[in-house]
Amino acid sequence: MPSEATERETQCVEEVFQRVCGDLSMIADREMDVVSVETEIMDHRPAGQDHIHISFRLGFNQGGEVLHGCVVVPLAEAITLACSLMMIPENVIAQSRKQNTLDPSTKDAM
Repeated sequence: MPSEATERETQCVEEVFQRVCGDLSMIADREMDVVSVETEIMDHRPAGQDHIHISFRLGFNQGGEVLHGCVVVPLAEAITLACSLMMIPENVIAQSRKQNTLDPSTKDAM
């Protein structure tokens, strides 16, 4: 069952996303923006019903203790990011987004 994140936790997550977004923009040579952030504390790995998601594990050091979390990204968006990092053309990315499986190079890019 999700519980509400504190203001500090939400701020931390937003800052991490802004940094990651800036780094990805520079690496992929594409403009990327953080549009919105939803923060919840979950006791299990969430995923949309009947949808495939990729989960990127994160660790936060708070007072000497490492707290773990994850960023859950729908498969199509994760494929777009990976393909952008590999500098794949837009028309190929559009076709790749329709896949339900990952080839080894896309998986490595993620």
